[in-house]
Amino acid sequence: MSRADPRVRNPVQVVEHDLSVEFDGILSRKTISSLASQEVGEFEQEKVREFIPILAWRRARFRARAMAGSQEPERRN
Repeated sequence: MSRADPRVRNPVQVVEHDLSVEFDGILSRKTISSLASQEVGEFEQEKVREFIPILAWRRARFRARAMAGSQEPERRN
């Protein structure tokens, strides 16, 4: 059995981190974790795993934005 590449992170952790950056203080950590787990789980049977974090993040972000009732954040110059 080969060892896992230490540079490859768990997709759930990647999605949780990325959602936390945007929704920290808006949604609870539990909600963010749940969204990440659910969306990554939707891709569980896929053979190609490289794109799971970005695909799951997009779906989870869509749901998180709906839950938060947020709009695209304004950019400050």
